[in-house]
Amino acid sequence: MPSKTVKKILLIALGLSLIGAVFFYIQSNPYVIYGEENTEVINVASSSMEPTIVTGNSVLVDKKVNPSELSADYPNSDIIAFKKPSNLEVIIVHRIVAKDERGDTSYFYTKGDGNGFNKYPAIPTPAEYDPWNGGQGIPEDLVIGKVIDTNYPTMPYTIGFWLLIIISIIAGIALLVLFFLDRSKKRRNHIRQLEKRIEKLEAKKEKGKGYVVHGKMPKTNEATSPRPLFD
Repeated sequence: MPSKTVKKILLIALGLSLIGAVFFYIQSNPYVIYGEENTEVINVASSSMEPTIVTGNSVLVDKKVNPSELSADYPNSDIIAFKKPSNLEVIIVHRIVAKDERGDTSYFYTKGDGNGFNKYPAIPTPAEYDPWNGGQGIPEDLVIGKVIDTNYPTMPYTIGFWLLIIISIIAGIALLVLFFLDRSKKRRNHIRQLEKRIEKLEAKKEKGKGYVVHGKMPKTNEATSPRPLFD
């Protein structure tokens, strides 16, 4: 295959790989689009939300949502991420099943879709609600945000990103190798042309050594020759 064709293929591969890598990077890092203060990716480690959220899946949480706008219209209610009242380091991802307003604060009663006897979308009894906060619901200040994607594929996007980065590096190295090979080839061709010119010049020089150029001396006119002043 001609070198120019290979270069074009490698350039196209490099360009597409870099574009794809940027796309996968953005997809695997939603903070690039939404901002770190507005979104969070949370890995779900338990089966309490199956089959809606499979164990090990990552969910994308919208942190800028107003708690007063969260829906408690079960079974079409919102899934929220919130801090566990008894241990604020633990994050729970469950669905809202009911809502209560006390003063200026909203309290959310939650339940895992796969928990209890009445599994989602069956309507649960109050006894099946999560027992957090002594059964008094989750206050809005512990709500991190609303789940907007229940299966955010961070791992495939991350794998795709690094795979395309590797392809880009390989294509880039191949282009550099071809570039230097072409330069080396041009240099060799240039040296060969110079050697041929030198050989031709030396051949002409050797050929010219076999000939003697004879010149004719002009005749001297005695009549016009100057005479001596004294005889």
